[in-house]
Amino acid sequence: MNFDFGYKTNSGNAFIMNAIIATLPRTEVPVVELEMVGELCGSCKGWNGGCPGCAPYFTMLKKGLPYATVLLLSIDMAWPTLYSRGGRNPISANLFRMGYADRLTDRFIWRTLKKLHNPKERYILGCGHCPVCPKKKCGPINYEECHRPLDRRFSLEATGVDCDALVHSLTGKHLQWWFKNEVLPQQMTRLALVLNDNPDATESLLRAQISAHPRTYPASEVTATKPELQTGTYTAHNGMQVPVYTNLKLGYRDEI
Repeated sequence: MNFDFGYKTNSGNAFIMNAIIATLPRTEVPVVELEMVGELCGSCKGWNGGCPGCAPYFTMLKKGLPYATVLLLSIDMAWPTLYSRGGRNPISANLFRMGYADRLTDRFIWRTLKKLHNPKERYILGCGHCPVCPKKKCGPINYEECHRPLDRRFSLEATGVDCDALVHSLTGKHLQWWFKNEVLPQQMTRLALVLNDNPDATESLLRAQISAHPRTYPASEVTATKPELQTGTYTAHNGMQVPVYTNLKLGYRDEI
């Protein structure tokens, strides 16, 4: 299931996002070795009780639920460029653009997943740290039991899921990583996964919740025009080839 939809922010910024919903047997979800889990989150400083060290390994989660329904939510980074307030320099402009897309997609994903929460029938994994409790009140990182175990959320990375390999298995493409101070990718993608025993119903629920969001509407009704930007490929410091927009002077470390 692959579809576009419109979204309008509180300030009236309107743009198009894309959703891909697909199901595979949970045994086909790619995972890294247990001892490598802590490296999947990189240098993220948002650690809490839903992160590595506090999360169970993917293969141990809800073994009675045989299917994994995946949601890939994407936004073309030309849209944040259209609505960007700029910054003191190209790097700060990039930070705003990435933060704009990051906050929006993160909240959208968790709001969508919240409606599917049902501990007996479905188990939900999202992106980032657990959104349920403030960090200061998080039990596990204070060496206490979780205060809201039925509502607790783990990220895919925290359970060992290889998100890049998962996206590649479903779309044939790799995630477009953003390397700070180097590159603004053409697209940002958020992942969520729902373990379940009824994939048809789960896919329908995900589609319905996206359509029922108070700020979504048909893509055909979006009147804003996405900027037409020149595209190219950038080689990041680690050798990864990243699709980028080449005519924005975004502060790349090397010339493209």
